[in-house]
Amino acid sequence: AGEVRQYLSSKFPLRSADGHVWGVGGIATDITDTLKAREREERQAELLHAAFELSPTPAVRLVAGAGGGLVVAAANAAMCRLLAEEPARMDECDLLEHIHAEDTAVALDVIEYALAHELPGAPATRQRELRLRTSEGHTVWALMSAAAVRGVSEVEVVAQFEDITARRAAEQALTDQVMRDAVTGLPNRRALRERMESALQRLHRHPGNVTVLFCDLDHFK
Repeated sequence: AGEVRQYLSSKFPLRSADGHVWGVGGIATDITDTLKAREREERQAELLHAAFELSPTPAVRLVAGAGGGLVVAAANAAMCRLLAEEPARMDECDLLEHIHAEDTAVALDVIEYALAHELPGAPATRQRELRLRTSEGHTVWALMSAAAVRGVSEVEVVAQFEDITARRAAEQALTDQVMRDAVTGLPNRRALRERMESALQRLHRHPGNVTVLFCDLDHFK
């Protein structure tokens, strides 16, 4: 009692055999539940959009473009900050323009994997490291992952990027400490051994020659 219901009503004339209109007919369809379901879907879409925009993780929504490109349908604020790019310039741009040329295949592999492993409610992801290029010409190392989500009429891909530039720099510094001489910065004896072992292993696959040049500097310790 007291519940308000909504109806979709249509009217039509009632005619006699000679065409005279003698009344009006009508059909009313209860659309209350349909409208409530649509309202829930719209509210959910708004919440998802807000979560995407406010997420601290850089992310983009992608659609397949002509010629194998990845067109950015939307980029959140964190992604714009990561690339030092204006939001307006990110819309409908090709994401591959912001990926290092040597890492294009890596990005496409992540996207293709997501599309091939689309699962309802729990899309599979693959994480790969690659380099991004900012609008200022800087290089940023990022861990890329992507998920494919099927909508009503199409599949949408959401890609996320975790900035790992600091971690990569720390790893490189640690490698330099192990593989380089602290005074000269040149590769040390350990690095020499590893390069020689690698060169000798290549000889098993591709016969050839390996030459080692020994240079002795007097009074240099």
